[in-house]
Amino acid sequence: MIGTPRFPDMLVLVADQSEFTRRIVRDTLRIAGVKRFIDAADGPSVIKTTLRSGPDMLILSDDLPHLPGIEVARALRRVPNFQVPILLMTAQPSPELIDSALDVGIRDMVSKPLTHSALWTRVDSIVKSGRIDWSKGEMPLMRELLRRR
Repeated sequence: MIGTPRFPDMLVLVADQSEFTRRIVRDTLRIAGVKRFIDAADGPSVIKTTLRSGPDMLILSDDLPHLPGIEVARALRRVPNFQVPILLMTAQPSPELIDSALDVGIRDMVSKPLTHSALWTRVDSIVKSGRIDWSKGEMPLMRELLRRR
């Protein structure tokens, strides 16, 4: 991806126990045109806020307090007709985490510490196609880890 992408104005829920990480995600996406955000600091808050606010995308940490990101995704996928794309942030990708993420319908993963280009690439892929687009120049983390297995 060359330059800064331009994302549509969508409502993005950003969930991480760290305000600093949430701010990095918000600031990175603001550069690309996203103006509306909802924050959550733990798993149960993500579920409540998602069901109440109807965000267009969820960006979740895998290590949320009280209910990890994978379990949040699993709970939300049980809601009839829930199709909101989920991007998982992780500091420790593993084959087990990838398997779990795929099982619960997480669209992609991004590795912490976050970079603008990595986050933009993942969000761009989801926004443009509604699914992971493996043809992007920067191979998404999940695909790379699956290839290594």
